[in-house]
Amino acid sequence: VEIIADYRHGETDSFMQDGYTFGKRPERAGELVIGSPEKPVAGIIEHGAAIKDSFWDVLQLHPANEKDSGNLQAFSRAGRMLRTPKTSLDSRRIFYLVSGAAEVYAGADSYLMVAGPIHQNVRAKFDTKRAWIEQNLTKTDAHRAHVEFGALPGKRLSVEVVVQAEKKPVLVAKPSSFLIDACQIDETNISAAIVNYIATKTQHSVKLLSDNALPQSDHPADYAAILNWVINSPELFRISDQARDELGSHANKFHQQTSKLILQLKVQSRTAISLMDGNGVNEFVLNRGNPQQPTYEAPRMIPTAFPHATPVETDGSGRMHLARQIVDERNPLTARVIVNRVWHHMFGQGIVRSVDNFGYLGQRPSHPELLDHLAWQFMHDEQWDIKRLIRKIALSSTFRLSSQPNSKHAEMIDPENTLLHRASVRRMEAEVIRDSVLAVSGQLNLEMHGPPIPVQLTEFVVGRGAPSKSGPLDGNGRRSIYIAVRRNFLPTLMTTFDFPIPFTTRGTRNVTNVPAQSLALMNDPLIYQQA
Repeated sequence: VEIIADYRHGETDSFMQDGYTFGKRPERAGELVIGSPEKPVAGIIEHGAAIKDSFWDVLQLHPANEKDSGNLQAFSRAGRMLRTPKTSLDSRRIFYLVSGAAEVYAGADSYLMVAGPIHQNVRAKFDTKRAWIEQNLTKTDAHRAHVEFGALPGKRLSVEVVVQAEKKPVLVAKPSSFLIDACQIDETNISAAIVNYIATKTQHSVKLLSDNALPQSDHPADYAAILNWVINSPELFRISDQARDELGSHANKFHQQTSKLILQLKVQSRTAISLMDGNGVNEFVLNRGNPQQPTYEAPRMIPTAFPHATPVETDGSGRMHLARQIVDERNPLTARVIVNRVWHHMFGQGIVRSVDNFGYLGQRPSHPELLDHLAWQFMHDEQWDIKRLIRKIALSSTFRLSSQPNSKHAEMIDPENTLLHRASVRRMEAEVIRDSVLAVSGQLNLEMHGPPIPVQLTEFVVGRGAPSKSGPLDGNGRRSIYIAVRRNFLPTLMTTFDFPIPFTTRGTRNVTNVPAQSLALMNDPLIYQQA
């Protein structure tokens, strides 16, 4: 049996969550659970675990939020999810000791496109008393995985331990150590001796609870069981009215403060699909790229071509460490690339024209000193602020040049305007063309934010995996930035005008001049509609 995550002892080493639903740390056996004013003490925790706090049940996601793809759309992860560390899968059978209800997603090799029957076993759902639950990942052929527990509103959830094993662990009811000791009492009046022993242990457990020392005791679960017996047996243990009123007053104050905190919460949140920091996992160098033939482990770091590259040695993913190395002053490449991208968007061509390639096969910079000067100022004067960089370039005399040549001699020497003796005439981008059509017709909707507008499906926009619904022809007049982008279902008018197909990142767009563009401005349904 290999333990993936153990939440039974209140330690935070493997404790990761999205939000605050499971508190600052796992709960330990022997800790107090506050109840209602009618029953101030709800109980004592007998089994240490990561326990859901019902305080956060009020959280909601905005209906316009973008959800995960495939069957994960219905999985409530944001703000109420407990995550285990990622680990190598040897047995491919994961078991977790839980009680309550939750949705479970096993992130096998971080696979998120859960749609077909092969990967259905990465999702599970349970609503159970304390028990071992199995999740079999043998069909996924995964190499590494982590487990996510999504808490359900209105349902309790307790996660004690997550393991991988060849067979299901057996949940054995461990007898109380106090009961074992009581059975070994050898006295003439055995009944009285056992009663005295139980009374002594009960008094001691109450003393430990009042001293807040129960979780640190030798047998916290056994003491918790005694106290729960006391709490749930009011007919045996009478509590004075004064003590009951005092406890009820404390519980009432607690709930009043809780109600005030709920009013301060932002109940409904707008979220986006992003990354969550996990434990650090190094990848293996694969023999000829074959995932079935891993060779040696490669430490997480930027390429060793950079002299300041050092391996990540933190327990987490190390993304902050890598980010700091990327923007380190000893690495001028990052600032140069960013400055060149901004220059490309403002002038139509970069100082290095091959904006995606600063390597040996890329083009040489037309103004290397200018590139270094802007990169140095971007790091030190602008402090990596792109808006300040844009402002500086926009206020320069170079940016304000006319597109008319100053002289025929300059045009002869520099016909491609590499030396920037004039402003370059640039083609309007696809989004600008569409937005301009809507603006001229008076139908442009300048509303900001909100969900993306679906593309209108026509006989030219078809294929497997098409969206469930077709959008309006004019996209409700919204700007092109709000039109949904799906790789296989792109708006036809913008595609005609070199809208990039998003199969990978593109530093520069194609610029074409073909008859189809003139025909589109004459015959496209959107042009007809807006005319």
